[in-house]
Amino acid sequence: MLSDSFIVMKKEVLGGGIVNVSVGKEKMSWLVVSHRLQANGIRPDVQSTEISVAFTLQESCDGNYIPNLEHQPVFAFLPLRTYGLKFILQGDFILPSSREEVTGDSPWNQWLLSEFPSLFVGALKSFHGLSCFKEKPGKAVSTFMSFVPLVGEVHGFFASLPRMIISKLRMANCLLLEGDSNELVPPCKVLRNWTEEVRSLLPDSLLHEHLGLGFLNKDIVLSDTLAEALGIEEYGPKILLHVVSSLSRRKSGLRSMGLGWLSSWLNAIYLTCAHSPRKASQNVATEPDFVDNLRKIPFIPLSDGKYGSLDEGTIWLHSDALSTSFDNESGPEAFPKLYGKLRIVNPVLFNAAPAVNSSINDECLVENITRMLYLVGVQRLSAHDILKVHILPAISDESNIVAHKDLMTEYLSFAMLHLQSSCSNCCMEREYLISELRTKALILTNYGHKRPSEVSIHFNEDFGNPINVKTLIDGIDVKWHEVDFSYLKHPITKSVSGAVLKWRNFFHELGVTDFVQVVQTEKRVKDIPHLFNSMMWDMDMISSGTIAKDWESQELVHLLSKFTSRIDQERCKYLLEFFDKLWDDNYSNKITGYCNISSTGELKTFKSSFISILHDIRWIASSMDDELHFPKEVFHNCEAVCSILGATAPYAVPKVFKVFLKWSDGSNSGLLSSEDIEYLKECLSKVEFVVLPTALDKWVSLHPSFGLVCWCDDEALRKEFKHFENIDFLYFGELGDEEKETLRTKVSVFMQRLGIPALSEVVAREAIYYGPADCSFKTSLVNWALPYAQRYLHNVYPDKYSELKQSGFENLSRLRIVVVEKLFYRNVIKRADIASKKRFESNCLSQGNILYVTRESDTHSIFMEISGFFLNGTSELHMANFLHMITTMAESGSTEEQTEFFILNSQKVPKLPEDEAIWSLSSVPSSPWDDETLLTSYASALTDEPDPQMSKRKPCPTSNWPPVNWKSAPGFSFSRTNGLRSQATGSVQMRKGNDEENFVAQTNVMTPIEKTSPGFSFAGADELGQMRNGSNSEEYNALTNPTVEINADWTIEDDLAATMPAMVLQDCETAEYRPERVVLNPVDVGAGSNGTKSSSSNYSERDQLSIGTSNPEQAIITGRLGELVAFKYFTGKVGETSVKWVNESKETGLPYDIVIGDKKMGREYIEVKATKYARKDWFIISAREWQFAVEKGEYYSIARVVLLANNKARVTIYKNPAKLCQLRQLQLAVVMPQQQEFAVVA
Repeated sequence: MLSDSFIVMKKEVLGGGIVNVSVGKEKMSWLVVSHRLQANGIRPDVQSTEISVAFTLQESCDGNYIPNLEHQPVFAFLPLRTYGLKFILQGDFILPSSREEVTGDSPWNQWLLSEFPSLFVGALKSFHGLSCFKEKPGKAVSTFMSFVPLVGEVHGFFASLPRMIISKLRMANCLLLEGDSNELVPPCKVLRNWTEEVRSLLPDSLLHEHLGLGFLNKDIVLSDTLAEALGIEEYGPKILLHVVSSLSRRKSGLRSMGLGWLSSWLNAIYLTCAHSPRKASQNVATEPDFVDNLRKIPFIPLSDGKYGSLDEGTIWLHSDALSTSFDNESGPEAFPKLYGKLRIVNPVLFNAAPAVNSSINDECLVENITRMLYLVGVQRLSAHDILKVHILPAISDESNIVAHKDLMTEYLSFAMLHLQSSCSNCCMEREYLISELRTKALILTNYGHKRPSEVSIHFNEDFGNPINVKTLIDGIDVKWHEVDFSYLKHPITKSVSGAVLKWRNFFHELGVTDFVQVVQTEKRVKDIPHLFNSMMWDMDMISSGTIAKDWESQELVHLLSKFTSRIDQERCKYLLEFFDKLWDDNYSNKITGYCNISSTGELKTFKSSFISILHDIRWIASSMDDELHFPKEVFHNCEAVCSILGATAPYAVPKVFKVFLKWSDGSNSGLLSSEDIEYLKECLSKVEFVVLPTALDKWVSLHPSFGLVCWCDDEALRKEFKHFENIDFLYFGELGDEEKETLRTKVSVFMQRLGIPALSEVVAREAIYYGPADCSFKTSLVNWALPYAQRYLHNVYPDKYSELKQSGFENLSRLRIVVVEKLFYRNVIKRADIASKKRFESNCLSQGNILYVTRESDTHSIFMEISGFFLNGTSELHMANFLHMITTMAESGSTEEQTEFFILNSQKVPKLPEDEAIWSLSSVPSSPWDDETLLTSYASALTDEPDPQMSKRKPCPTSNWPPVNWKSAPGFSFSRTNGLRSQATGSVQMRKGNDEENFVAQTNVMTPIEKTSPGFSFAGADELGQMRNGSNSEEYNALTNPTVEINADWTIEDDLAATMPAMVLQDCETAEYRPERVVLNPVDVGAGSNGTKSSSSNYSERDQLSIGTSNPEQAIITGRLGELVAFKYFTGKVGETSVKWVNESKETGLPYDIVIGDKKMGREYIEVKATKYARKDWFIISAREWQFAVEKGEYYSIARVVLLANNKARVTIYKNPAKLCQLRQLQLAVVMPQQQEFAVVA
């Protein structure tokens, strides 16, 4: 929309290219610079054209111009748009029809663009011509430079213009130098960011002469980015370095400047590095080798008047505080050659007057100079640094050996003296210094300078060696290196007290020894041949790549090879004497190596290579012959040994056994009286009679100071305890089988009289348990079995029974049963107060008067411990089998008459006399917390129990044992009439799946069933069938026949379609026949939601499930035969090597009967449940079996074996029965007792 308003603009052209434009009260100024160009045929229609640049200025109050740096547009006679430029460009640019952009591909436009940099640079003269800058030309340059575009600020067609302008400026004389000359120079010839102190330190003439630079006019202010783009030098460490580098290259350059100037220069370069982090980092960061370059320049004044660099060698700084740390012993007077080799900073440097007047005080100036010298690598002059920095490198230089022999002696003397001082730095670095000296130092010996790391070096008599090695090595080809005497001639030996001892201690740390050198090495276990024979632990615990720390002596091996090859008894005697003198102080700690087992982190020990060499080579001379012997073959010829063995006794360890055998025969024949044996025992018990050899090559007596001394009758226990220090095993040499038997049966009796016990006699088991549990059931079991144990002991061990009776059955009165959740034990030797680190899991353990058992403890294990309890700790297998069979019969439902018949006729154990009181426990605790001993640790003392109640005939039955007679259980008649088919109380659909397969196999079962207890065997398969329960039946008598075997061919088939799901009964061990107990893992076996029975039920309905009391022997035979059939079944499936029948030899009591697979590939556990009745749809499972089934899950199966007529059998596999119960494909039931009290709840 047009309006009637208008704007009045006034243009005024002033002199010097200034153009003012007024718009109302506003006024704008431009400095316009133009140049006419000849077209030169680029555009035929144009002869010439003009380009212009306009700089926007703003007039200040004082009449000066200041730059206006806002972005300005580009003009093609009319404004186009801005491109990021801070000035206006005007040119006859070719434009597109839209006039929005300069055409980029136009040669004309490209030509115009290339002409603008020259026009822009030429505009500097116009700025100089402005009247406001006449007196201050630096301001004109600063204003002009503020318009210079930087790379990245301009875009579009003009993006390359900043680079072209800066390129022109770098070659132009566009910057002013400081001073009155107003000289214009290129940017590369000026130095910016200087101060008056810098100009005083680096005068114009010095700066121009050495670097060709001048100081930038102080009125010129440039941005860091622009200055860097123009190539302007920045004052900083690099400039100072270049100055001093140039001075050092000129003859007398630094010397002409004086030490005062040099001190000012060091102060300045330190301040630029330390106090100007931003600027210094810019300079130093672009010069990563700044310090290295400075180290190459010989700018450091030395005390001898020269200038040196750190690349030429170490330079030392001598400060006032440092000078007092040197005493006369380690000063220049004691070590003139050493100090003559040191280059020290000229101390005048710190006292010279600075060349620059600075506000910094003298103290700070000295501190800054010192820090700068330290920064470039000058070392503080201290005894510790002289040793570390100067001596360590020089003492290993073999070129010094010939030219500076005395200097090498001074080096080592200085090192010895300093390391004996109280230097604080040595506390932290002593180990490093000694290691470096041991590895690199050249020590003067009788064979020249040698390194202790390369050859064995020894002390001679001058250094206090207590042995005369010449008697050992004279006449043989051995190089024996000894420290030269020249070290003892050094002046410090006289000035320092105890110098010889200090020299000896110093050389000893470097590896110098009196005799053969033994060094510690690290090797792989497989590279130590003797290790596998001397290990004190199971080698399966480590791998052959494990690293072991060993001790070895190549020098000893060399000497022994020389002596033994010539059977040189004299030198071997000297060798033994030398070891005798030096052993305790030098070699006793090198007989054991160490190996770290990575899997456990435990440090294990073994016999070192050093001691093995002494053990395994014949090098000991004997008075008996002219041969050399192993050390084990000879006794120590001393008064103590001779007083016992006699002068004519054979001094050889393998004869020790014969000595004991001779004593034993003398004791048996009467040649040795009781007084003689007591005297012998008294002598062996004295501390000085160390005449008994041990397995670890140690000689001991029976004195208590040597710990426990015993003989080994159990190799496993020996391995377990052989690494303990407080126990030793007698060594009898290598014995044959006959000698071993003589030792066990004959010599051991005599050793017992001397007080030397067998290892197994002193080892006891110590119980470790967690979580006390209900002990009523296990206590009831033991209480029930005690009368039978009493009958057995009375019949089989009448002497032991009589002994127990005479004591008033005291041990029985103290017997207590403790049931725990977890049970372990460790072997201990109380006499030696040592305990094994190994812990063994157990389910039954008798310790003292307490019988520890777990819930999972089987009866056979319990009875094994009971037998040991009555027989002085020695378990009696026959007694345990006897009690276990009776218990099995009771569990199977045998009557008392049947059990008694079996005991009298099969086991031949008569009844007790009428006057014998029947054994029973004093009490049966109802809760695990009723027994206060469970609240204490396993090591606590236990309170004695009162005497047991001794009834005249029978022990009173408990509520938990023996099991209820299942023959009289309610519903038994129903089961009998229905073929032992149980009544179902719910509905479960059988699972059909891949767990079952159709397989019929013909097998020849010819393996006889072995006896599990004395005097009892199983009946043959052809005699299985319905058997009478009466105790007088012929079938029962046949069962007790010890000669019957199983010998039949069986046809075994898979049961693919089991029509009757099984009901699993929880046995009495868990249910305990308590009325309040309910079904374990219950499933919904009741009515449906509408109150009706589920139609999908496959279980037969019944109100009661009764268990009859079958013949116990028949039940055992059925179970045993079922296991055999199952074993053959699985063997046919996966092969005999993959199947293990755990009860093949005897009943183990494990919660499974068969194991398939191995530990590596995985194991599956099979529990066999056998029956002769095809319609029987239930079986009994113990609490332990069920718990194991839950734990193993998919790896636990129940094999239901049905023994049919005509030697046929059907096998049904229930995989993961716990899961099948959850899926309602099996049921778990609890059978109630026949009689129980009922409570009515209102």
